[in-house]
Amino acid sequence: MLVAVDIAQLISPRIVQRAIDYIIATYAAAGNDYSYLGKLTLLIFALAIAIGIFRFFWRMIIIGMSHFIEMDFKNRLFKHLLLLSNSFFTKTKVGDIMAHMTNDMTAVRRACAFGVIAGFDAVFLFSATLVFMLTLNTKLTLYAMIPLPIIVLISLFFVRTLFRKFKSVQESFSLLTGKVREMISGIKIIQAFQQEEPESKNFDKLSQEYLGKNISLIKIWGTMFPLIFLFAEIGMVIILWVG
Repeated sequence: MLVAVDIAQLISPRIVQRAIDYIIATYAAAGNDYSYLGKLTLLIFALAIAIGIFRFFWRMIIIGMSHFIEMDFKNRLFKHLLLLSNSFFTKTKVGDIMAHMTNDMTAVRRACAFGVIAGFDAVFLFSATLVFMLTLNTKLTLYAMIPLPIIVLISLFFVRTLFRKFKSVQESFSLLTGKVREMISGIKIIQAFQQEEPESKNFDKLSQEYLGKNISLIKIWGTMFPLIFLFAEIGMVIILWVG
């Protein structure tokens, strides 16, 4: 289904090209026969509907399977934790275990879904598009690829930064969940010594740190993709300028 969607996406611009060429040729010949244009329009609509249908089904299949994989990983991790000795839980923070059971599993699910889709499109769609463009015009294709090395460098730089930020978020989440467990298990002691306000301030501080690190991570995401799209559009500008 992914292949079908990618092929349909490659065919659509070709049909639009034929439609534009036909309009120009018909106008130049002072003709009024637009029946062929109507057929091309219907074909474009048919491709759009087909892309929508196939995209719906592959999303249902791939994203649905990613949830099953996440559930299976969680079950396996939980069963593994039950077999570990008491010394492991003495040395390991509860927050770290919670981070592995929640955020890490969410990352695995996303990798199994959108990671697979992005990886497939990066290989198949990019290769097919490159071949398609080279068959049309080799010179314009080479000009369009000028921003590509910059996009690769931007991606490599931000991926490393994202990894560090994500790790920092995980560590902050571990501290936060560990504090929650500590406060809940020791709530009677906290109340007995009237430490509600200091503990509340400490928890609020950890929450603010977790929020700040998440915002920092989102800022990196919000900077990376606009830059990538900017240089991708620069390639389009180069094509229009040269062509």
